[in-house]
Amino acid sequence: MGAKKTNRYKLMDAVALSATNTVNSSTQTIENVDNIFLQIRFAGTMTGTLKVQASVDGILWDDFVFSPALAQPAGSALAYAISLNQIPAAYFRITYTNVSGTGTLTASFFAKDVN
Repeated sequence: MGAKKTNRYKLMDAVALSATNTVNSSTQTIENVDNIFLQIRFAGTMTGTLKVQASVDGILWDDFVFSPALAQPAGSALAYAISLNQIPAAYFRITYTNVSGTGTLTASFFAKDVN
């Protein structure tokens, strides 16, 4: 039984949000990863939409559909954790579109394989 491969990475580090800007995290390769834990933190008064997206080629992106739907920032601080298990995609990223207000977005992930 070998050691599990793990990876920790900060996707966004207190990215400033204002007006109606859209920010994307860096693209993460997840071809040999089985489980991902996302930690998302919004600080400030922003209102907008966060999406987690997957891709086969790193060019065309499709949104994950969560049930229940992800809580979205609505003018006050928000933090949550997202567990992604057995993702059949090669890449993932997060994207946030700010509609109003200002603040910062911090997002990190921890990934591991099940071997």
